Amino acid sequence: MIDILSQYCCHCDYPIWRADLAKHRGKFNKVILYPNEYYRDLDFKAFAKKVLQETWVENHVIDWFAPGVDWRQVEVEPMLELSDSEWIYFNEQDWFVKDYDKFYEAVFKAMDEGADAIGWMNPTHFPYLHPACFFVKRELLNKTNLDFRAHSEISGGDHFCMITKDLKEMGAKIVTTEDLGFTHWEDCFHLGGVTSNFVDSHNPGFEFHRPDIFYVYNWWSRKSDVEQSLEFLELSLAIEKKLLDKYPELKNIDPEQSEWRVFYE
Repeated sequence: MIDILSQYCCHCDYPIWRADLAKHRGKFNKVILYPNEYYRDLDFKAFAKKVLQETWVENHVIDWFAPGVDWRQVEVEPMLELSDSEWIYFNEQDWFVKDYDKFYEAVFKAMDEGADAIGWMNPTHFPYLHPACFFVKRELLNKTNLDFRAHSEISGGDHFCMITKDLKEMGAKIVTTEDLGFTHWEDCFHLGGVTSNFVDSHNPGFEFHRPDIFYVYNWWSRKSDVEQSLEFLELSLAIEKKLLDKYPELKNIDPEQSEWRVFYE
């Protein structure tokens, strides 16, 4: 049994992620969601809880003024408390796979063949299994220091880097998506920056993350075959206008013909 654990920003929506989850919901036990709330103008929490009737962390209070508080750490911990499956799948809404049936088949086969952890190894100066796509046995995870924090003192030491370090030191059998035959940017990829592109683009000097790929993603988000929030559709159109105003060359991209459409449609 596998539980999905994912942090979900309440000031954005992720129609493509929701559609992919619905198609493959039967492969998983619990879907445990932490509602990120950062006091922005738009709030999709009520809509998200209506369309995602899953296991949400409720009434969890974070002391943001506590010394050394790390948002990832304090939001992962209560999700873990709600999980009771043999495997945990940490997942983010901006992880995309061209063929999910083939992908999950390969992942489950690796589990049967003795893997302890499976996922996308982010190739920084301190390579680590990224929480966008990270399957791990709960028994092994519990033997780590459960340190999900970012470590700025280490070059490339982002969130989950210490979990990966602990697993390696324990001799865990780690299988990467590349090991499974899935090439990053060809068969699967972590887009990154999707949430900030939606919720922070009004800030002066903001630079969109990977605007060309995100432009296609944003367009297909409105086409996704799931219940849509009218407020989010308006936000998506407003973001598209900002993109085109800032990057006029994007007008040359046809989302219907883009190479990225296979990940989104």
